[in-house]
Amino acid sequence: MRRARTHLASALLAALAVVGILLTHNQRQGSARDYADAARYNRAITTFLHDRRAQLVDRHVAVLGVSGLSPFSLTGGRYLTRLLGAPASWHVYVPRSDPFYSMDALPDGMIIVRPESVACEIEAFAIYVVFDSDGGGRVAKDCRSALEAAHPVPEIDDWVPRHVTRQAAAAGFDVAFVGRHLGGAVGLRIDGRSTSTVHARRGKLMTATIPPDSVPRSAIPFTVEHRGHPVFEGRIDIGPEPERRTPDAAGGFDASRPRPAIRP
Repeated sequence: MRRARTHLASALLAALAVVGILLTHNQRQGSARDYADAARYNRAITTFLHDRRAQLVDRHVAVLGVSGLSPFSLTGGRYLTRLLGAPASWHVYVPRSDPFYSMDALPDGMIIVRPESVACEIEAFAIYVVFDSDGGGRVAKDCRSALEAAHPVPEIDDWVPRHVTRQAAAAGFDVAFVGRHLGGAVGLRIDGRSTSTVHARRGKLMTATIPPDSVPRSAIPFTVEHRGHPVFEGRIDIGPEPERRTPDAAGGFDASRPRPAIRP
């Protein structure tokens, strides 16, 4: 009897483990893709820097276009010195401060983070390097061309949710935008007010939290901005869930009948 109970307990634990694996499969796959994407991004940047080290060492190097974790984030630059075989002064320019790029330099570091608005101050004695969302780099001919190439105008493919209930609008909710070039130069305004955003997946995802709304209305308008200029407008509708209706025998619609399952 004791042995049977042991086998039963082992079987239950194994079943729970399988269920846990199945439930977290998509989440783990997403995390693995994110780590692999970050690794490819950093590898592309370091390969570019290593291949052009003769141009970069002992120079003031202005870096534009980087985002998220990179060889320039949260570091003083010692790794880059080892990579190039000699030091360089790195001036990283970003549209705004974020958790990866806070303005200023680390103590005893060779990397300083500055706003894009002052990127052209060292133009007379710097080399300008621009990286795209895949980590591909190029040397720009001057500051202006570097700024133009650093963060292209965003493209919005979709946003979720497009419709919320009045209860959700009153409580506040999260919204996600998917597209391209949704990097640090992209901002969001809700009802004309600037809203904090989080950027991820190398400019393919931007998320924000819509604050609670106590004013009854039919929609929440938003504006996506690029370096402070509006480039896309949309709205999130508010109201009851859309009625799901199916055709009845007479060719009309009967909302009370369940919708048939669609099978491949």
